[in-house]
This record gives sequence, C-alpha cells and structure tokens, in this order.
Amino acid sequence: MDNPQVTTFSAQAPTTAPSLSAWGSETRQALSDETRRDIKAWRSASDAFRSYFRGQSISTGPLDGPLTDYLARLEKVLGHEDLNAAVREQLQHDKSISLRLLHYNASVAPRFADQYREVLSRGFTVLGLTTPDFATLNRGQANEQIDLFNTRLAQAMNAHHDRDLLPAYDVRELLTGLRHLWTRVVPDAWLPR
Repeated sequence: MDNPQVTTFSAQAPTTAPSLSAWGSETRQALSDETRRDIKAWRSASDAFRSYFRGQSISTGPLDGPLTDYLARLEKVLGHEDLNAAVREQLQHDKSISLRLLHYNASVAPRFADQYREVLSRGFTVLGLTTPDFATLNRGQANEQIDLFNTRLAQAMNAHHDRDLLPAYDVRELLTGLRHLWTRVVPDAWLPR
C-alpha cells in the first residue's frame, strides 16, 4: 500500500431518522397520515439509537427497553406499503444496524473476537499493543480500543515502512467494520434467529 490514509473515526451514528422534509416532496405527498405518525414516533426514539451506537448506552439483551422500542417503531414504519424503495432500503439498513446493537454483547462481540482473533493479534502486535479481548468489551470500551489502535497506527505510519504495517491495515479495516457494524465484517449469520 502506498501511503494509506489512517482515518480516526468518531463513533457517529449512521444517518438515521431523517426528517420528512429530507425525503423529498414526492415521497412526503405519497405518505398516509398513519405512516407520518409512525415516522414521527420512530424519529422520537432515535436519540436512544445514537446513544447505543456510540457506546454511551449498553444493551443488556434483546429485551432492552429504549433500543428495543426504537427497533419496534422502525419495524412499524417498515410495515407501511407507501414507503418508496429508496427510503425502505435506508430503513432496512438502519434495522440491520439496530439488530447488531441489540445483540452486541451476547453475540456480535464474542463472534468478532473469535472469527478475527489471529488477524487482530498480528495487527495489534505490529503496533506494540496488547490485543484486547473484544469478546468481553462492551461497545463503548471497544470504541475506545479502536481509537487507541487508530492513533497508534497514525503514529507508526510516520516511523515505519508501509510493508511493516500491513497486518495493522487489515485490522484497521476490521475495526472500522466493527465500529460501523458493516455486514461484511459482522454478518447476519452472527445474529440470533
């Protein structure tokens, strides 16, 4: 890799719960009053989603109040036939992330740690860091470790040849995927059925 960029990601939640005005006039006009009410109710729960996404709130399981409420409201919106395909696709993406958050401690974190243990170990070791046990870290703690890793990688890029850091670049991709709950890093198969 020639001069790869290290990006330190803040734990920003994906764009969720857009206002109706952001959906365009044709979309707004096509929505029933009931759909509009359900969208408003879903949007009112989006602060809880962002808090869980950032790791400020910790999911205690699939019956966790605010996050479960957010997901239930989102599923109710998805049940409306008057949503256009683009909006439905974005909401399905948000649902996918919500499910990963809901099962983060019980399923996602342990499977991530197990699946990528060797790659993580090589990448952290090349930077002189102890590999954290992601299986035991809650989302907030994992985000802290990701930030630490990205900071150390940025520092190392100034002192090492790119070839020496190849294992760290692989880990950076995995950690970014964990932070953003990308399906290519955290597949659907890891979620309970």
